Amino acid sequence: MNYRFKVASIKTSLLKTMLISMILLFSLILTQLYLKDNTFLSTRFQNMFEDTKSEPRYFLYLESLTVLLKNPFGYGIDYKDLLGYYPHNIFIEVGLSTGIIGIILLCLLFKRLVMAFIKNSSSNLPCNFSISAMAVYLFLTWNVSFDLGSSYIPFGALAILITTTDDKQKNNSW
Repeated sequence: MNYRFKVASIKTSLLKTMLISMILLFSLILTQLYLKDNTFLSTRFQNMFEDTKSEPRYFLYLESLTVLLKNPFGYGIDYKDLLGYYPHNIFIEVGLSTGIIGIILLCLLFKRLVMAFIKNSSSNLPCNFSISAMAVYLFLTWNVSFDLGSSYIPFGALAILITTTDDKQKNNSW
């Protein structure tokens, strides 16, 4: 009986690994095909790893961090009046608004998100993995594309979903 359980567990683990590998391979192939035809994106992607100083956001980040270091407690909601632009990074935006304390709290929230993702990826429920993967994707996308004010609704909904999922798992384990 124990032997059959181990074999079934190994088969399930192997199938999950193969499925994830196939999805990653398919994603890499699609990305390569897309970047091959789009010279602007492929150049920016290449510069991300080779020449970071030629990236336009490098100077935004550098100036934003310099302003943040001048006042580590933040500038409040009106930090945009000080800079004149959005820094295109949620961590820097939170730092400019709330200071280093806000950055620490955001890092703790991000840690919680990553831990839930790791925990849910080992779960047998595909719903748990999907919700966590969506949360990580949205966080990374919102980090560089949108300001914090536009992210309260999706992140609030994802926080509720993750919390609900964690609560259901705790209740089922008893």
